[in-house]
Amino acid sequence: MTPRKFLRQPESVRRRHAPRMLADLERRLQIGSPVTSDEIVRLSQLLAGEAWLDDESRTALVSLAEAARLQAADSSAGRAAAASSQTARGGERRVPPAELIRRVNHARHELLRVSGREPADWDLAESKSASPDGEAIATFPIALFGESIRSPYNVGSMIRSAAAFGARECLFSPESAAPEHPRARRSAMGGERSVSVRRATLEEVASGELPLFAVESGGVPIEKFRFPERGIALFGHEELGLSHEALERASSSGGIVTIPLHGAKRSLNVAATAAITLSWWIAHLTRAAEA
Repeated sequence: MTPRKFLRQPESVRRRHAPRMLADLERRLQIGSPVTSDEIVRLSQLLAGEAWLDDESRTALVSLAEAARLQAADSSAGRAAAASSQTARGGERRVPPAELIRRVNHARHELLRVSGREPADWDLAESKSASPDGEAIATFPIALFGESIRSPYNVGSMIRSAAAFGARECLFSPESAAPEHPRARRSAMGGERSVSVRRATLEEVASGELPLFAVESGGVPIEKFRFPERGIALFGHEELGLSHEALERASSSGGIVTIPLHGAKRSLNVAATAAITLSWWIAHLTRAAEA
């Protein structure tokens, strides 16, 4: 949205679009697109003039503008030093690009806060190094099965963790939230592009050749559990856990593993449980490969 068009919008629209304008700026800086210091200063000044900002959000925009001006001054000093064959000291930047990105990010979150829109996990921009489009470093013959996972957020988060750790597949029972649900896709953060995601019943999962193990209370502590070299980890309903049938099938196959909890809270979110399990499982596999 251009500054002129932005100013013509009612305040409710400007509140929504102001963080988006900073998000676009942050994305361009992250991927290395050409962005001038003057452009950053103009956008900061435009947004800082909004009457609905509070002192903290306005200060964040002023700080961003100051950083952009310093970067422009440092760049000019560097060019002048090079032209006059001076030492490199005059051309050193006092505001590294990473710091400029950090200030844009801080200003964006301040505007989200003052707009009454605290960000969800999918609103958080990943750095270039965390892009899900790159080639996987390694893929392991392991999979996750979610039985009756009701929250699209949890479905998407499990897919994201599977992609991050190098699991091969994510399976979800027919009763689970759809992996195609917008919230699931947003929380997966592109993980579905590197992990096979499909529906499957418990019977279909159990009828295969891969061993099964359940992640549930009452099992072997995770630090003592013997993870299979290939297999499927079973995770259950957010409120009720795994079904009796799933636990029976796991008990007769790879067993039941438990994440010990020593704090006051005696349960973990299922997506967090999947991430912790994957971390231990992959560590086991990599150690075995190095032995």
